Amino acid sequence: MTDASIDEFGAPGNKLWHWQKKADSLLTAARILRTHAGRSREVRWGTLWPELMLWGCAVEALLKALRLKNAIESRDAEQLLFRNGRLERQVRTHDLVCLAHAASFRLDHSQRKILEQLTRAVKHGGRYPLPTKDEAESCYWYGPDGDDELDAIVSALKERLPRDPVSYQREKLDAQH
Repeated sequence: MTDASIDEFGAPGNKLWHWQKKADSLLTAARILRTHAGRSREVRWGTLWPELMLWGCAVEALLKALRLKNAIESRDAEQLLFRNGRLERQVRTHDLVCLAHAASFRLDHSQRKILEQLTRAVKHGGRYPLPTKDEAESCYWYGPDGDDELDAIVSALKERLPRDPVSYQREKLDAQH
């Protein structure tokens, strides 16, 4: 690995803990909304799309963290999130299915459907009353089963990431020198 690529690994956008910390704060906010709604369908309906947008943004950050972890482990500077001060094109998206592929996170059919809906929530469902641009697909959710599936996806992602990302990244980068 060249000195230039070693510097890229230490760039702020390539710090694993930034992505994991952002995901944790988004997950906290999403869980607060879910808990607030409780079993009330009326309250849940009123907060569902902003809640799902937060879940989607959290999953996005976790997937980007996983891709970054894979890059650090493989010492592959081409797989970093930021190169030359810019977010790489392959990860400059809110498409969670594409990000799962970029992070080598395999999805089964039901997980794929959940991530497709979360992508819609991030792109428009959580922010706008109607789809934006040419997005004709509307948002829908799978109720408690979708919540359970989403919780399982988040758990699976978190299991693949280090508990202490600062020490982990420092250890891996020190080993590369």
